[in-house]
Amino acid sequence: DIITKLHADGHQVVLTAGADAAELDMVQDILALTTAPVLNVAGVLDLLELGGIISNAFAFMGCDSLPMHMAAAFSIPTVAWFGPLPDAVWEPWLTSKRIVTNNISCRPCVFEGCGDGMVAECLMNLSADTLVAALQELLSNISD
Repeated sequence: DIITKLHADGHQVVLTAGADAAELDMVQDILALTTAPVLNVAGVLDLLELGGIISNAFAFMGCDSLPMHMAAAFSIPTVAWFGPLPDAVWEPWLTSKRIVTNNISCRPCVFEGCGDGMVAECLMNLSADTLVAALQELLSNISD
């Protein structure tokens, strides 16, 4: 839904991921859910190339991750979503940003998903509309 909405707003979406088979499978699952054109560079970039892609981006959207911190280091406007980890500690610095979280009582926590099950309800329940609205708001404030 995020990719479709961003494409409808005129944005070119680039998907990145590591070369791990599980990550590449996840990217394929995502691509199967959209007909919007996507530049898929998952599993093919080293860190320098990833930095090159990110440094030329108009904006970055993604979860708390190395690419999110790279985007912040390049001062790329960033929409970051956080699940179990505390955003107050790990949020991007030195860039225009919007932090999106699910305001539930157990967040933040110390688990890698609910009950250590590797699936975090606080991430899974974030809506595409909320995430895209955060990007739209961020970009409108930058262009003002």
